[in-house]
Amino acid sequence: MFIFKLIWNLLAVLGILTVTALGVLVYVWFTQPFLQAVFQPSMIWSDQEVPAETDSNPALSAEQEAILRSSGVDPASLPSEITPEMEVCFEEKLGAERYAEIKAGSEPTVTDFFKAQSCLS
Repeated sequence: MFIFKLIWNLLAVLGILTVTALGVLVYVWFTQPFLQAVFQPSMIWSDQEVPAETDSNPALSAEQEAILRSSGVDPASLPSEITPEMEVCFEEKLGAERYAEIKAGSEPTVTDFFKAQSCLS
């Protein structure tokens, strides 16, 4: 009889922990749009082109705009030209090496955007 109570209690605790963990994961999924962009299968494994939407920002490619939109950022709110003050801030936030790569033509990633987001205000 003692064994059955022990097993029942163990199953109850595991059930409560499982439900709690699932609740936390659902909460984080819906409150963090960046996670949805990172784990969105259509953006990772799809061979299809990114759907063409209106060009909200001439400084960004259509793919960059789509990634920003899926991360909860409106590309139209970003500046289309970079000021000298912004360049100094970008170099501080991204590091001299990464900043030089981007300036030489490497496309900025979402991580670069979130690191340098404060420079855009």
